[in-house]
Amino acid sequence: MSDGERMGTLVRDKAQFFRINQSFWTGEQGQDLTEYALILAFVVLAAAGLFMVSSNSIVTIWSVSNNIVTAAAQQAHSAGS
Repeated sequence: MSDGERMGTLVRDKAQFFRINQSFWTGEQGQDLTEYALILAFVVLAAAGLFMVSSNSIVTIWSVSNNIVTAAAQQAHSAGS
């Protein structure tokens, strides 16, 4: 391959690179997906934060509910015997 051919190939490769690079920066094809991913990440982080803050309340509600259901089951079992 001569120097002229290599130079022509290099120029074509650079031109193609710049076209691809320009379409990457100006294209909006993946913008919606990126926005949805950022919104989803925000919702997940907010939910995790709320869960961490209210974990004591959730444990209290769970144990009270468990005690009520257990007492109702024992009462139903003793009434059926």
